[in-house]
Amino acid sequence: VAEAGPDTVPPVITLSGPNPLTIFWGGTWLSDGYQVSDNVDGTNVPVTFSNTVNTKVPGTYIVTYTATDSSSNTASTNLTVNVKFVGGGTNRGPDGLPDAVRFAMGADGSNALAPALMPASQMSNNALVLTYHGRPGTSPVALVPVVSTDLSDSNSWSTSGITVTNLGQTNVNGVTLDRRQASVPTTDGTRKFLRLRATTSQ
Repeated sequence: VAEAGPDTVPPVITLSGPNPLTIFWGGTWLSDGYQVSDNVDGTNVPVTFSNTVNTKVPGTYIVTYTATDSSSNTASTNLTVNVKFVGGGTNRGPDGLPDAVRFAMGADGSNALAPALMPASQMSNNALVLTYHGRPGTSPVALVPVVSTDLSDSNSWSTSGITVTNLGQTNVNGVTLDRRQASVPTTDGTRKFLRLRATTSQ
């Protein structure tokens, strides 16, 4: 009587949908977009994931699906998920701010920016001061304070003469943010305008 040899055939994982997959900031990602089959266990094969996708933070995520059958045969496949801003970050949210700016200041993609996180300007000790919040460290969006003496000249904005001070960190809705102040002297007799420029790597 012939006996079957040991099972050495790994299961097969088939991903559903495109790879790479694009999801817009604040959207929903589900990890169940796959099918698994095995020559012995059929579809009754457990699958684990090496990574999750945080759609509240734009970037590229690599999710590894690993299936192991009852004979310890293992197979893996990768899914690349790109979380991006709609329109490259120019789309405006419920607070009227562009998405790239909203993200940099702590928004999560679906809700309006908390009023306490809105930037505020004031005059203090012969300087124009802008207080704002920004995500620390490496971020898909960089916030850079810029100054101008002429609002009508789009080419006149620069970082010249601006001093940025970090006032510490705060946590809002699970997001750690730096609280910063940008100041520029007004003692030269010219009026100044301060604003934030958002630069996205996407």
